[in-house]
Amino acid sequence: AIVSGSEFVKQAREMFRARPCIQAAFSTADAELARELERAGLSIEELEKVVLLGCTRKYISCINNKTQSTIVSLRYFLGIVNEMRVEMREHPPPQEFWESMRRRLPKLEQEWLKLGEIQKSGRETA
Repeated sequence: AIVSGSEFVKQAREMFRARPCIQAAFSTADAELARELERAGLSIEELEKVVLLGCTRKYISCINNKTQSTIVSLRYFLGIVNEMRVEMREHPPPQEFWESMRRRLPKLEQEWLKLGEIQKSGRETA
């Protein structure tokens, strides 16, 4: 879907704030980057997939390493934007890939949130 610049930024801001692993205000720099991404031809649907993939990877990395780090800027997703532009446009994953990721994300978020609880309780007793 085609959305206006301010609508694109608004939707990007909403996506940015929707995931627990993203712990930052949507800054002026993030808004400008969103506008740049839109001008470069990134659709809101592609941005949604970028955020989905980036957050899923973040959660898996944190769970595997038993740490609860966060994403603090839209810039975190630039590598995935490039991946979407090059690799995934040439060899797009099937729709089932994205649906599976959407279904998996809430479970990963819960595991990630538990890591934070464990780290907090460990710090309090240390």
